[in-house]
Amino acid sequence: MPSKTFMNLPKVKQERILEAAKKEFSEAMFSDVSINRIVKAASISRGSFYMYFSDKHDLLIHLLENFQNQFDQKLKSLGEAAGGNIKKLILGLHDYLFTAIAAEENCNFLTNYFTYSLSASVKNHHQARSMVSSMTKLRESLLEYVDKNQFDKYYEDDLETIIDAHLIILKHTLAKAYLQKTNSKKSRKDLEKLLGILKDGYQKKEEKNA
Repeated sequence: MPSKTFMNLPKVKQERILEAAKKEFSEAMFSDVSINRIVKAASISRGSFYMYFSDKHDLLIHLLENFQNQFDQKLKSLGEAAGGNIKKLILGLHDYLFTAIAAEENCNFLTNYFTYSLSASVKNHHQARSMVSSMTKLRESLLEYVDKNQFDKYYEDDLETIIDAHLIILKHTLAKAYLQKTNSKKSRKDLEKLLGILKDGYQKKEEKNA
């Protein structure tokens, strides 16, 4: 967590430091991240850096928390716009995340973070482990915005599993689009197809009733 000293800085200076940090984390793997480059780009002294953050782990976690806060705000607006419909909500999430990932700096930053989060050096780092569990937090948030009445009562005890299935499909679609350099329109169409299969199933009607 940043110190009170950092939080008391003018917002403009805070943003300058965080932008310099984000750029560094986007351009270098965690082990190669240089505090010297960050402080130079942010026009602060190395001593000042350590008045604000304990180390680069601490700085990274703060950057991720900022991402999470921005995402939470967007999720709230998407949830309200979807009116409880899970398909509309997942499609809205797709469009938002696709745009965010398409930004090269964001993409590189997140790629480097996930590589870091899976490394041996971070396995005992409690704060970083908590960020890896963000999918659980996302599921809990979606449950707040999804109208349970749209699901068959037979599955009312399996809502978390249903949400997880939608999120897995969303992750798969975004990963596929990233790897295959698919545009947003094609990616969205792929997602709609998979969501349709999830909703309607893939068996013939006579097989379903057998």
